[in-house]
Amino acid sequence: MTRLSEGAIEALSNGNGGNDAVLQLVNIRKIDSGSGPARFRVMMSDGVHTLSSFMLSTQLNFMADENLLAPNCICILKKHVTNILKDRRRVVIILEIEVIKPAEEVAGRIGEPTPFAEGQIKGQQSAPIPENRPPPLQQQNKSEVQKGFNRDFGKKTPSAMPSTPGGSSKVVPIASLNPYQSKWTICARVTNKSSIRTWSNSRGDGKLFSMEILDESGEIRVTGFNQEVDKFFSLIDVGKVYYISKGSLKIANKQYTSVKNDYEMTLNGDSSIIPCEDACDVPVMQCDFVSICDLENREKDAIIDVIGVCKSVDEVTRLTTKTNKEVSKRTLNLMDMSGKLVTVTLWGEDAEKFEGSGQPIVAIKGAKLSDYGGRSLSASFSSTVMINPDIPEAYKLRGWYDKEGHAVDGQSLTEVKGSGGGGLTNWKTLSDVKTEHLGHGDKADYYTCIASIVYLRKENCLYQACPSQDCNKKVVDQHNGMFRCEKCDKEFPNFKYRLILSANIADYADNQWVTCFQESAEAILGQNAAYLGQLKDSNEAAFDEVFQQANFNTFVFRSRVKLETYNDESRIKATVMDVKPVDHKDYSKRLIMNIRKLAAE
Repeated sequence: MTRLSEGAIEALSNGNGGNDAVLQLVNIRKIDSGSGPARFRVMMSDGVHTLSSFMLSTQLNFMADENLLAPNCICILKKHVTNILKDRRRVVIILEIEVIKPAEEVAGRIGEPTPFAEGQIKGQQSAPIPENRPPPLQQQNKSEVQKGFNRDFGKKTPSAMPSTPGGSSKVVPIASLNPYQSKWTICARVTNKSSIRTWSNSRGDGKLFSMEILDESGEIRVTGFNQEVDKFFSLIDVGKVYYISKGSLKIANKQYTSVKNDYEMTLNGDSSIIPCEDACDVPVMQCDFVSICDLENREKDAIIDVIGVCKSVDEVTRLTTKTNKEVSKRTLNLMDMSGKLVTVTLWGEDAEKFEGSGQPIVAIKGAKLSDYGGRSLSASFSSTVMINPDIPEAYKLRGWYDKEGHAVDGQSLTEVKGSGGGGLTNWKTLSDVKTEHLGHGDKADYYTCIASIVYLRKENCLYQACPSQDCNKKVVDQHNGMFRCEKCDKEFPNFKYRLILSANIADYADNQWVTCFQESAEAILGQNAAYLGQLKDSNEAAFDEVFQQANFNTFVFRSRVKLETYNDESRIKATVMDVKPVDHKDYSKRLIMNIRKLAAE
């Protein structure tokens, strides 16, 4: 029969208990907390006494929901913290617990425990002790202690956390925080800090900033408003450790945070933040990385942590939002050891500062998963982007990529620019496209190839389009100096030129006619549409020369193929989605890999 840690209940009730006590769960009861997460109250027994002042931390609720914690099961209390309520009663918050014997394997209640009453002294007569009761812990041998019993359980154990500089309160773990506490101090590392954001509405103006902090037990989001922005923002540096006390706690709004905590903290006029210089044991980051190949199984808008090698990166572009604010944007492709690729979009300062040379390891905490174009990720302003982080996962990924991963093309989960299917690196030759009958299915097919321009059809490659920012509809010349857009139902005094370029491309095996729209056509011709429109109107010879210079140049083409029917005639239509220069180093590695595959056959 499993031996319980006699004396543990008395020690825990007096606030002197350590960890690794072996206890029996007598009863567990769900407490409805209104709009917040449910809490579970637990009664435990050490074989001599029972105590009902145990509370399961919310991150362990799954153990109750899945019936892992059931009456009569035997547990080891691995980690806990004791909170003192306003009426001076103690509540033991269970932070980590291990079931060593399920309820169905236990015959019933061990011993004849009686409820522990505060004020009882050790040695006071308790319920009769059965003959088969194990000897007191101090009489057990060393091997029994190693099984999980704590020889000195009843003694005062030193706190694993330091005290605050003033010694006014003991440091508690983040996981033990809840809105019903008033006096607490945490020692935590800042892992992310937002910029100062402002707002203006009918109730007035204001500003705020937020940060994410963590300790060994968990993490929490902290927000400061107005006066607290002035007081604390310049004090806080990402990566440093601080003592934080007297913040307000409330139920977390999961719409605005990816932090895994049921509560969030708001700084107020009584809050205190003091730098901590000797807290090297506070972790740097907590990430629950999801493999890229598993992203297809996750729900849209899920907030996940991801790590991968930056296979390629685009240049920074600037967008104008609906509120007329300019924001920077950059996309990159990440690949992990699953051999899958996903496109990640960085925004703002992360986009501007990102350096993708040398194919670094990129870890992103709190990226948002989208189903736009297959599966893609977006690192929002509340995400944390880390380049070559000092974590085991990064070193493992670096070793894999340098040894063998660099030769893997990777299959992308992200479709091309909002198209209907396929991946970024589905490499094919032009003869493969025909022999494999790509595009003949219900959905379009996508492939990547390296090919050269052999002919460009310059006739009708330019058209006059609506000058509105989000409209590319062809306009009708009203012959009165105005141009009408039927889509916008407006007339404009000007227009913009846009390109639709028909090109014949070829590789060593075959050739194919493709259609190139604005961006891909400009990349092939090396000139923008507005300049080409001016040349066509003013210098026909220079216009022709642009097309001549573009011939026989080689590019990487990402294309979409689909069988289309027009006037009862079916034919394959190929549309170029993207054009990039050939990365000869990467191309050579792929050729070498293909040669090795052929040699091994």
